[in-house]
Amino acid sequence: RQMCIRDRHLRRMADKKETVRYAYVTDRNGVLVGYLHIEDLVFAPPTAKVGELMRTEVISVDVDMDQEEVARICKKYDLDVIPVVDGTGRLRGIITYDDVMDVLSEEADEDIQKISALEAIDISYFQASIPLLVRKRVVWLAVLLLLEAISGTVLKAYSHALEAVVGLAYFIPMLIGSGGNAGAQSAAMIIRELAIKGEIGLKDAFRIFYKELSSGLFLGGILSFLAILRAVWLVGNNAALALTVAFALVAVILIGTMAGAFLPIIARKLRFDPAVVSGPLVTTLVDVVGLAVYFEIAKLLLHIS
Repeated sequence: RQMCIRDRHLRRMADKKETVRYAYVTDRNGVLVGYLHIEDLVFAPPTAKVGELMRTEVISVDVDMDQEEVARICKKYDLDVIPVVDGTGRLRGIITYDDVMDVLSEEADEDIQKISALEAIDISYFQASIPLLVRKRVVWLAVLLLLEAISGTVLKAYSHALEAVVGLAYFIPMLIGSGGNAGAQSAAMIIRELAIKGEIGLKDAFRIFYKELSSGLFLGGILSFLAILRAVWLVGNNAALALTVAFALVAVILIGTMAGAFLPIIARKLRFDPAVVSGPLVTTLVDVVGLAVYFEIAKLLLHIS
């Protein structure tokens, strides 16, 4: 008879509950103390007590926890439902797998827009008005324009080097483009890691430094070989200029990978969104620094005073 009553109760709950895979157990004050799988109830002896069947190691989240952190916990522990409790431990509700997927999709959309230096737009592109699209884009474009203008200042400062060796100008787009692309790749990988782990500690930072240093050297070495071929094709048999381009490319690739790897980490530590500092911002910063490094290497190897 107890089994029949329990079955009828479960059937009544099925139409009202978002999920019936788990049953959460609270004390008389509503404090979460455990949970049961529904099959534990269905196949338990009719005389078994809930306290004997329930599992007390419950993974829960606080009502004030950021939704992205909740999604990260669900992914870490492979949960399709997680209970929500308040500061006193009382059960306030549950979050299911489809809720988590909605959050992950929302956060991914927001990060994609920020990576492209675009303020988040909550509605469809086709629903957005032209003034809204302009407003969401103009701020970052203006910031990047001002930062990119520093490149002109760098070029002006090294104009004597360009006048001495005109061939240096041929390789500027290739160098800054390669450094920016390498930085954007590193930033994308680190932002993904931050999304999975949440935080990156000192030990992980040393591992990242080693990996990006090694990767940057290998990538720079491979690309510098291609750059030498390009230099020979453009300016002929000018070994000094070809070596200048090769060494500068290795340096710029290293700058790009390091900037792309550590700027998101620094942003997270400063409570900024890591996605904001990736993509165009990393590329712009690498452009400015890369130009200065290129001309300094040129001055050294080409003996430009």
